[in-house]
Amino acid sequence: MQHTPTGASFISINSPDGGAVICFSYLRWASGADRPQQMMRRSAGALPVYFWEEPRIVAGLDAARLDIATDAESGVHIVVPQLREEDDLAGDAQTLARLLDRLTSEIAGPVIHWYCDPAMLAFSDHVRPACIVYDRLDDPADRPHLEAVEARVSTRADQILTDGEAGKTAPASEAGWDTAYGLIAARIEEFLREKRRVQPIVSPTRGPSEPPARYDVMVVGAGIAGAVMAERLASQSGKSVLVVDRRPHVADNADNLLDHPGIDLLLGVEYKDARSAYPHDHLVFTGPIDDYFDHCHGRLQDQSSRAIDSPPAGELALFKRYEALALAESGVTFVGRPAADLHHDRDRVVGQALATYRRLAASWALPAPAEFEAALA
Repeated sequence: MQHTPTGASFISINSPDGGAVICFSYLRWASGADRPQQMMRRSAGALPVYFWEEPRIVAGLDAARLDIATDAESGVHIVVPQLREEDDLAGDAQTLARLLDRLTSEIAGPVIHWYCDPAMLAFSDHVRPACIVYDRLDDPADRPHLEAVEARVSTRADQILTDGEAGKTAPASEAGWDTAYGLIAARIEEFLREKRRVQPIVSPTRGPSEPPARYDVMVVGAGIAGAVMAERLASQSGKSVLVVDRRPHVADNADNLLDHPGIDLLLGVEYKDARSAYPHDHLVFTGPIDDYFDHCHGRLQDQSSRAIDSPPAGELALFKRYEALALAESGVTFVGRPAADLHHDRDRVVGQALATYRRLAASWALPAPAEFEAALA
């Protein structure tokens, strides 16, 4: 029977089409009651669960297939890929990818990928699930041959579980597992709620678009500074760029800069919502510096001091505190001036954005542009 944990949250995508969880595990379902089995038993109380095991080589098999059996007690579907003897390792990955696509095509609604084995990302990385959970069962140092793929799944994951959170050692009771599952499920629920709040992406060149699995850069602000940065990153550095703005439109004279196939727009959305929903490698922030840090040291009152620039003497000390935070912030570049100033000093904003791009390009060992030409004409 399905296990219903008392008082625990469930992973419920709340989609009218349903949804499912696919758990990729190197442990067999029948091997015991370790963390993957315990978590999936409880997940099956809310959604269909497919427990994807390591493949078996079957002699005399004409074609690869999936063997799917349902555990009578929990309702979990145990999925065992059946492969031919003659399949090599490279062929295995391609075959497993096709088998996964076949399974996914039969699932209505969003899917959660739950990785207990990072090596299985090799054949599932092309899929864009609603959420990726990495259940880190082993210390990566114990599996050095998987260092690269472990790092990759850690980067892709929306939620990472460690021994300290869910416990590799079994809790003393079913209630203990219920508590561990409830905490994990609540985190996934919150992530999915935030993701549903984000509006569809609109690309200036392609109309409504399906976003890539990951952007190279997210630019916050569709003003002139953000548009200049996005245009340079896409046209000169070949980066995929997502420009996010809480306003439902871009700034005047910025739309022509954003008309590039490497740039997508997400308008009318708070960047903090988009930041968690759309994975990216680097963030460019063009808004007021104190806004980024939630005014933790107080609010900068003078508009001219609210960006990385020369603040008035009266606010220099407060600005320096924010500047120190900005310099210590990894993976974020701050640029531009607040929107209230843009129409007064457009040339200065453009120059500052170009200088910031050149520094960023140099830090990535990318060629900086020779001139900023027709796009600003």
